[in-house]
Amino acid sequence: MLTNIIREMKVLKIFTFCLRNRPCSINILLLCYTVYVQIYLDYAADAPIRDVAIRAMGAEWKNAGNASQFHASGRHKAKVLSTAKRDLADLLECSEHQIVLTSGGTEANNLAIKGVWDGQFDSSSAKKRNRIVLSAVEHPSVIESAKYLAETRGALIDFLPVDAHGIIDLTALEKALNDDVLLVSVQTVNNETGAIQPVCAAASLSHSAGALFHTDAIQAFTHLPVKLANNIDFISLSSHKIGGPEGIGALVVRNRKLLHAQMSGGGQELGSRSGTESPVLATGFAVAAKDAHASMHNENSRYFAFYKTITDWIKSHDAMRLNSPTALNNFAVPNIINFSIKNLDSESLLFMLDEQEVSVSIGSACHAGVQRVSHVIDAMRVPDEWRKGQIRVSFGHATTSDDIAALIKAAEQAVL
Repeated sequence: MLTNIIREMKVLKIFTFCLRNRPCSINILLLCYTVYVQIYLDYAADAPIRDVAIRAMGAEWKNAGNASQFHASGRHKAKVLSTAKRDLADLLECSEHQIVLTSGGTEANNLAIKGVWDGQFDSSSAKKRNRIVLSAVEHPSVIESAKYLAETRGALIDFLPVDAHGIIDLTALEKALNDDVLLVSVQTVNNETGAIQPVCAAASLSHSAGALFHTDAIQAFTHLPVKLANNIDFISLSSHKIGGPEGIGALVVRNRKLLHAQMSGGGQELGSRSGTESPVLATGFAVAAKDAHASMHNENSRYFAFYKTITDWIKSHDAMRLNSPTALNNFAVPNIINFSIKNLDSESLLFMLDEQEVSVSIGSACHAGVQRVSHVIDAMRVPDEWRKGQIRVSFGHATTSDDIAALIKAAEQAVL
């Protein structure tokens, strides 16, 4: 209730300001209303930036300087960049030199898949491996990177099946591994369902066959312990998924010699990724990560309460189905919930909820504007009557119990 009152007070202040400072278009008023009133439950696509990240970046925005230069301004920027990397490295239990900053999660995934393929040709090994093994529910940036290598370099791709909960079959992985497999890539947490994969076991099996292992941990970082250990060679991360700024991510690399740079230029990031680094964004990323990591236990407790409220509501309706595996047995994170409403089109449901001022999503933001059944839902073999009416709800640090109540109320009014 208090949250709603605060939102309405903000809208009233903006409305009053606009009236006093005419001319003011109705579009501006509507935009302001949307910003302050819309219930935002799409954190898996983008999390609101944390206040601590904004404050940390604020002092650096006006400071000029390139971290690659040796003058005082450049040295200052290099120090800021190094501090941010060390802070991230402390959380990931690795060295700052094992962190390659990128423009985001998609670039990190591309660099891992393509960089490993090209990296094998930088080595003196006579044996060149030509197979890549992926789970069938990977993020599009992983799947499309592998397909690119198949189309242009002759790579062979094996997709690991998943069960009805979206969890990979480790027996299938064991059977797929041989001397031709270069890389195995399995998400830590699925971005559409929240399913937690047995990454450590998969990494161990991969290493036993001489294959490298990559995990897209973008939806896991600061929700689960994520570190460069247990036979994991590469970890992809993204800042804006955890309340940091957009435009920055990272690939954590066990051994840089295994990775071939995909961008030519000045050789920044110790030669792994050319392009001028942004110490400001790196600072925001690191501060957001530290803040989220410090509150992970308490936040997960809140998320479990929200999870139970939503899933109890879903179970109370015969026309609804929970597609995500249960978080109560640690098969999924509690802050991503995928469910379906029977015989209803997802886009219709999304717009109905949007009209009720609740923002959710159909699935991966990288498929925005593409009208097709999710490959994740396909791989999970969700029954036909539930496939088209699936919605993803995801929440985070600024979500309140009022927001969850608003979601349920809006869905009840819209379709149930």
